[in-house]
Amino acid sequence: MEGIAYVLTITGFLGVFLEDGLLSYSLYILLWTLSGLYFIYLGRINPLFCLLLALGFMALTIWMFSEIYLLLGVTTSTAESIYFSIVTWTTLGYGDIQPTGSARNYAASEAIIGYLYMGLIVSQFFRLSATEDSGK
Repeated sequence: MEGIAYVLTITGFLGVFLEDGLLSYSLYILLWTLSGLYFIYLGRINPLFCLLLALGFMALTIWMFSEIYLLLGVTTSTAESIYFSIVTWTTLGYGDIQPTGSARNYAASEAIIGYLYMGLIVSQFFRLSATEDSGK
């Protein structure tokens, strides 16, 4: 739990010292992704906590990428940016919204992070099921 407090403190300081914009969102995403991967995969903590943590990181990262898409002008509304972020995160790629320029790099990054996190979420779900089955 100390590690989570540490990450929250760092991201809080970043929010104070950086203007709201692409750099601060990018740093938030980087810190949250790395800390999430550490706590979920390497931390070896309670499987239920890991699963809930992974779902929380997923929601937070989707929201942050949606804010980036709004800033870059990929979408014009919050609902549309969240929709695009979810579609990109899950690597569905319907094609109804197409990023251009630097937004393509963010979309590709989100797809990779989403792909990794979906694997972690599925593994934590099965780890939790195995733990519950062995307890019977």
